[in-house]
Amino acid sequence: MAAYYRKRAPHYDEVYAFPAREADLATLRAWLAQRVAGRSVLEVAAGTGYWTLAASATARSVVATDLNPETLAIAAGKGLGPQVTLRQADAFDLPVLAEPAEVGMAHLWWSHVRLQDQARFLAHLASRLQPRGRLLMIDETFVRHVSTPISRRDAEGNAYQARILPDGALFEVVKNHPDEAALVASLEPACEAIETLWLPHFWAVGATFR
Repeated sequence: MAAYYRKRAPHYDEVYAFPAREADLATLRAWLAQRVAGRSVLEVAAGTGYWTLAASATARSVVATDLNPETLAIAAGKGLGPQVTLRQADAFDLPVLAEPAEVGMAHLWWSHVRLQDQARFLAHLASRLQPRGRLLMIDETFVRHVSTPISRRDAEGNAYQARILPDGALFEVVKNHPDEAALVASLEPACEAIETLWLPHFWAVGATFR
């Protein structure tokens, strides 16, 4: 996964370039900006900073983390502002902030977390936030003839996609597409006050860690 996104970094933002997705993206940028307004944010898997930029418009501060320096370098060129700090970190080994953040957000990341690792990820993120911190996530829905087909499933039920980069390199990545019921069920042990937004190409969820 790390190698795939490292090599994909120069092309990553193409995922947001489909005209059919623009209405969803506009709705989600507004959804996110409203929910982080005036708050401190810890972002997981920030990638090239698309959602970092959206959050930075209203958030009091954002610490945006990603495993790959290649994607963070692209994010750094987006004029994120002095309220944004970029840090290299693994999603399962996030930095301990001097002042824990109020909000933890992870966009287009949940689908890459193996089903058996979801609870561990949520517990780790919650440990880096203030008590009863907020969780915000955005991810893709599966759209036939748009989304990359699922190539296989493993014994635990995880779905995988075969991805080919412009240079011809082939990678297999975890890509789970929960429906709304499955998403809520996966969050309920760790969260309450769960709210979802389901759009044609994306979904969003907000919740409070218990």
